Amino acid sequence: MKTLQNGLVPLTQNELVEIDGGSVLGTIIAAIVIASCSEIISDWDNFKAGLFGKAEYKG
Repeated sequence: MKTLQNGLVPLTQNELVEIDGGSVLGTIIAAIVIASCSEIISDWDNFKAGLFGKAEYKG
């Protein structure tokens, strides 16, 4: 492994990705999950009715 002048060792590609916040795909998946949860929470009555096979609540 290469050692720099000041005695430090350079980071591997995996370490650099972790420091930079991970992959773009992970960020996109997280955004989709958050948006889905937000929609379910904002329309909780219809979500609950749908789980039990009832008609859509329009109120």
